Amino acid sequence: MVEKNKIEEKMTEATKIKPDHFRDGALSVTRWHNVSKQGFPYETFNFQRSYKDEEGNWKNTETFRRNDLLRIAELCRHVYSLAPIGASDSDDGK
Repeated sequence: MVEKNKIEEKMTEATKIKPDHFRDGALSVTRWHNVSKQGFPYETFNFQRSYKDEEGNWKNTETFRRNDLLRIAELCRHVYSLAPIGASDSDDGK
């Protein structure tokens, strides 16, 4: 029971950590901090591109153009470089 409480405490702490946002022009990556049911920390990522619609309103999409791909790769490289050396995620992340 004590172990379960420790895991739940870690999961609660992870939800208090605000996500990190990284941007390159209209492209952005959000890094979310999580804790698995087994109590191991892991991260997940969302990728978006911002654009204006015909009325001039800002929108977001998860669809990218060919010219976005290298910039997304560089954003990924940057975010990856911020991970502590030796850090690894579980394969299933649960």
